Amino acid sequence: MASKRTYSGGYDEDKGAIESAYGEAIKEYAGSLDNFRATDMVQLFHGDTSALARNLAGIGAGKLPRRGTEERKHYETQKRNVNRWLAQESGRAVKEKRNIGEATQARFKELYARQNPPSGRMSASITGWIKVSNDVRYRSIEIPPLSRSRGEIDTDAFTSAMAQGDTSAAYAALFNAYAPGGTVVESTSFSINFEE
Repeated sequence: MASKRTYSGGYDEDKGAIESAYGEAIKEYAGSLDNFRATDMVQLFHGDTSALARNLAGIGAGKLPRRGTEERKHYETQKRNVNRWLAQESGRAVKEKRNIGEATQARFKELYARQNPPSGRMSASITGWIKVSNDVRYRSIEIPPLSRSRGEIDTDAFTSAMAQGDTSAAYAALFNAYAPGGTVVESTSFSINFEE
């Protein structure tokens, strides 16, 4: 008789798996976007050049780091860059021309994609320990299922939950199109695809 595969871990959802899959899907979506000007990015942050510089420097909301720290120097460099890009784009004569490099364009695209995630159809492929109706089994699933018996994933609810860091709500939006109440306990493979 063949041995039955059983799951021996905890039954908490795998937060890292969904965050990683979402991050990869956003990067893929960002790669399909056109280049942005600094003016476009400042508008994305409602005209706040400091907010753009903070995001480029990887500094969250709240108080700025103390002067003299590496984080503060990085922020101040990004702030100068933003101001130089804006000056150059406006046609003003600038002492130091500053073009937006490929790495910064990639960062612009990712910031844009995170602020404005895709809203079209999405799908997910998951392999691992998946809990459906309080039964945890190792399985491979496609959401929405190919049979389309359940419907589509609510992309807006999913991306909104991920933007807020609420992985439980993101799993709920995902599994409502497969088996409501389901979750991923431990994944070996997890991919999300946005279709525009």
